[in-house]
Amino acid sequence: MIFLAILPAFSSSTNRTILGNGAIQYNAFQLRGTGVAMNCFSPSARNYQPNAWEILEDLNINVIRVWGGVEGDINHLNMHNYPNEWAQNLDAFLTEADSHGIKVIFHNLGMSWGTLFGIVSPGDTGGPVPATPIDEAKAMIDQLAGDNVLGHNFLTDSRVIAWRPSNEGDITDSETLNWNLELCDYIRSKGGKAYLASPRGLGGWFHGEDFHVTEPILRGHVDYLERHLYEMGEFAGKDYTSFYNYYKNVLQNHMMDGRGTFPVETLILGEFGIWRGYGSDCGYSGTFSDEDRQTYYRAVLDAARDVGIRNVFFHDLFALKVGPDWTEYETPMYGIVDVDGSYFPLVADVIKEAYHTS
Repeated sequence: MIFLAILPAFSSSTNRTILGNGAIQYNAFQLRGTGVAMNCFSPSARNYQPNAWEILEDLNINVIRVWGGVEGDINHLNMHNYPNEWAQNLDAFLTEADSHGIKVIFHNLGMSWGTLFGIVSPGDTGGPVPATPIDEAKAMIDQLAGDNVLGHNFLTDSRVIAWRPSNEGDITDSETLNWNLELCDYIRSKGGKAYLASPRGLGGWFHGEDFHVTEPILRGHVDYLERHLYEMGEFAGKDYTSFYNYYKNVLQNHMMDGRGTFPVETLILGEFGIWRGYGSDCGYSGTFSDEDRQTYYRAVLDAARDVGIRNVFFHDLFALKVGPDWTEYETPMYGIVDVDGSYFPLVADVIKEAYHTS
């Protein structure tokens, strides 16, 4: 596959014609991010994207939130399973990312399916691997802090923005809350930055993520505040103005006004997106067209820009194939880039324009 042949042609005038709605403003975002399955970077993976780094650069993405991927820990980062290998593999991955001007955040420290580093938060126990006891988790953090074959402190590594012990953990559960806060404190005591990604449960899945509620609990324990925002049912059949006004209201009232003493630079809109075609997620089942996605992503990014959010991550960059014969798309399919490396219509234009820096 020739990379240039599969990328859509872009021009400034074309993007402005397609996007419409609102004035173009460059340099709005300091972290221009997306979620990426780590296996997309591995040649041995079924979902390997040979031109993944070039696609990231072309879309002006400068940070990736990495999760393990649907094919398991083929990257060999799990400390339990690969004690003499994980550090070299991690360093090689960060070196490659850095060579493309891209920094990394890991989705969490481990999942109950054995991916990433093998540090599993209470509440993330849907798979066969149980939650990691806090003392064992701290010992594994010591490995990240330099007790490894390289003698390298990954916690303070400039190639990593910060470390997230869990993702969307239910902090109404005292075990989950205490484990996560204690591990954040421990990471920070070792010189690293840490935060919890969109903790949930206080007042409901979405509205409990209002910073007015979570900031007092997290204050003094974390370096960033992150919120995820989907609420699919709000978007069915609506236009740009409806999308924009909804997001602008929530981002202003729940994030900007609820951040306490946290600087704007530490606020993260960590996930947003709608799927392509039919899907079911977040309490909503329905179909979104390419035109719907173009309108939605443009409205969200405009709203984030206009209220002053500096750090944004859409979910998710690459479409994935799943199943025993690896022919079915993961559903709902949030990808911006198809499995062959080509861009889905319209929405990639929005990302590239909004993430432009010159």
